[in-house]
Amino acid sequence: QNIFEWARENTSTDGKPWTVAILTPYARQNFNILQMVKKLTGILDREFRFDLQKMKDPIPITLIVSSTDKYQGQEADIVLISLVKTNGHGFLDSWNRMNVALTRSKRKRIIFGNHNNFKKTHDEMLNDLANSYSGNSLISIEGDDE
Repeated sequence: QNIFEWARENTSTDGKPWTVAILTPYARQNFNILQMVKKLTGILDREFRFDLQKMKDPIPITLIVSSTDKYQGQEADIVLISLVKTNGHGFLDSWNRMNVALTRSKRKRIIFGNHNNFKKTHDEMLNDLANSYSGNSLISIEGDDE
């Protein structure tokens, strides 16, 4: 919801709605995020692309929910990347898939996940990001590893 408020307060320079992509490499997370977006927006007849300007309280966003693999070759103004699976690296050790996830944003990229896993991964991009964060650019949430 914070991204909704931000989009209302910050118009894009070209006057078009912001494109916001929520990406995850995990099929179950993709399904769960889609269900949350449908519930949050009230837009139930969409598979993955939501025009939030058609909501009762319009928001200048075109929201896309996708798996990382399906989003290859596309871009969005803002990309939210969910890497919250914390019981192993898996996807985090796939350079090609990490590259797709990390290079899709035009303006902003927000990554959700376990910071310790990011520091342990063999992926240099994500490892470098984890090791160079500033205190206010990382929000650490304690909790279960599942």
